Amino acid sequence: IEVTLAHTYSATLVTDEDLSLALEDYGFQILMPAIVAIAEAAENSCATALLTAPDVGIQWPATPDPQDDLDVVLAIRERMTSEKIPAAGRYCAVSPDVATRLLNIPEFVQASLRGDQGDALTSASIGTVFGLQFLETVTMPADTAVAFHQSGVCFANVAPRPPGGGADCTVAVDSGLQLRQLLQYAPHKLSTASIISVFSGASLIEDEGSTLRAFRVDTQAS
Repeated sequence: IEVTLAHTYSATLVTDEDLSLALEDYGFQILMPAIVAIAEAAENSCATALLTAPDVGIQWPATPDPQDDLDVVLAIRERMTSEKIPAAGRYCAVSPDVATRLLNIPEFVQASLRGDQGDALTSASIGTVFGLQFLETVTMPADTAVAFHQSGVCFANVAPRPPGGGADCTVAVDSGLQLRQLLQYAPHKLSTASIISVFSGASLIEDEGSTLRAFRVDTQAS
């Protein structure tokens, strides 16, 4: 599996004045926004990989309709089964407007039919229906969804090596994900550079033959 890694970073200069007089919570004001920016970049790389999945002819109707949209969900489930994709680990990433379509389908809002006792909906997730876990993401273009198995996309990341020069460097590892934090004083700026960075990237996993681990679902032209 070949994955191209990009150096993603978020850098902030903290002046002596801010560090001494204004900064109240370094973790909340400096670290958290930087980590969120890195996480969003990682999500974008996964979405970019997923969007290279082929179109298999399944489309959302041009006009939202709960029954028609439910038929599309069932067609997605059927196609994944026909491709011999394992029942566990099936996902479908959807754009916000497609998420709105789904939330108008009764099966998505009736906990008794979803089988998760309402936990997914109350936690702001679309939920799992018919063995498919639906994930809403702003990284998907409008009117678009990508159905995939968890083995269908490869995400890789590695923290950059600590630099020389006496910089304060820390590498954090959690759930297989790595980030490097670098603190380096810049005397010509009278500031401390706080840098969060990682090498990361994603690619779609393609099997030899006709088996698909991921496919795209667009919307019919109106």
